[in-house]
Amino acid sequence: MIDTGDLSATLALIMSQLPKYTLTAIDQIRRQLISPSLQYLSSSPLLQPIISKVTESTPDLYMICVMLLVMWLSLVVLNMAVRMAYGLIVWLVRLVIIFSAIFGVLWVFIRGIDLASRDFGYAAGLLFEYVMSL
Repeated sequence: MIDTGDLSATLALIMSQLPKYTLTAIDQIRRQLISPSLQYLSSSPLLQPIISKVTESTPDLYMICVMLLVMWLSLVVLNMAVRMAYGLIVWLVRLVIIFSAIFGVLWVFIRGIDLASRDFGYAAGLLFEYVMSL
């Protein structure tokens, strides 16, 4: 049987140490990742106050929530843009297929079935020779 008193004491110890480890991890991330990448930008006099305020302040819950909200909104916008691009590509492919079918029907109507089949055979032969030459 598990001793719940010992377990609760262990959990209390872990929870009391968690803020210290979190701040230590945030400081390490700030020193090792953010600061070296922002050294180039920190030379700009216009961006200097903003960058120093962002990198030197400890993040609070409100700023973390705002950052997560901004990231979520950017992913929503990106998802909408990707859907729009895919929709445009599908629309263009459908348009090409429809116009090709209309062109084929008009070609057969103008040339007749015999001449259109001969033209199709000639074009298929050219395509076959091109593919074989690759």
